[in-house]
Amino acid sequence: LRVDKIASVGVSTETTGSVFFDGTGDFLSVADSDDWHYGSGDFTAECWAYPTASPNEPMLVGQWSGSTGSTTLSWVMMLSNDSNRHLRGLMSSNTSAVDFDLVSSASLGLNQWSHCAFVKNGSTFTLYLNGANVASTTDSDALSNATNALTIGATSAGDQPFQGYLSNVRVCRHAVYTSDFVPPTRELEVRPETVLLACYDGE
Repeated sequence: LRVDKIASVGVSTETTGSVFFDGTGDFLSVADSDDWHYGSGDFTAECWAYPTASPNEPMLVGQWSGSTGSTTLSWVMMLSNDSNRHLRGLMSSNTSAVDFDLVSSASLGLNQWSHCAFVKNGSTFTLYLNGANVASTTDSDALSNATNALTIGATSAGDQPFQGYLSNVRVCRHAVYTSDFVPPTRELEVRPETVLLACYDGE
């Protein structure tokens, strides 16, 4: 795990940074908290990602154990289980089974920065890649109240590691984006509803 200055994210290199994940099991972990329990409420998880390889189902951020049949599933933003790096979002309403597996046809470029966001707005879940709505579904069930840690760069079990750089990982109890948008060009801000901001120059 290494903290670096961003080379080229489309954001100011003087005000932000990134964390390098080498794909061998290093990840960031934050203990279980009510901050990760959204129930029927809205949320946004977002980050800048720079994959340097294409491991199987690499996780970006979420509260997810990586295996069904456990009691540690709630929500996760990750990439697809092939070499195409499709943006992907999953949620569970009962902590042990997947309600939906939303997979975009849009892919993150290899060795380049992409802005990724997974948003719940009411009963609508949307994936945004570089500000564009690339996949959407509806689910009226409340998200489960999982008890494992929220993690960045791998599941809470330490598997499905991401390989590359992550920057400006932010989680908010709010639907920050409800339509296509221009990706942020500066370090993300701590909004009133922000519950996590990591992998930037200040952290």
